[in-house]
Amino acid sequence: ALGELPQEQAVKEITRSLDCLYEVIGERPSVLSYPFGSINRLAAAEAGITAAFTIDKGAARPDTHKLMIPRVNVGRHAGPWNLLLNIEAVRAHF
Repeated sequence: ALGELPQEQAVKEITRSLDCLYEVIGERPSVLSYPFGSINRLAAAEAGITAAFTIDKGAARPDTHKLMIPRVNVGRHAGPWNLLLNIEAVRAHF
């Protein structure tokens, strides 16, 4: 898991993934979704990531760290109504 790797190796893993994506899409991504929720903010920043999403449920606020953005989960079978219900559930907590 990314969060359990030594710092140098975590940076290499992220950088290697970004390089592979560059080869496929012609652009180097600057946004990351932490794999399996395993977080390493410092490695992400060192690899050039400017924003990253966690698996934590919730909504981003103005003071949310850009490398620790929570998300609204949308399952692969969810339709638009499920998305709206999830968003409303998150809003209810704020």
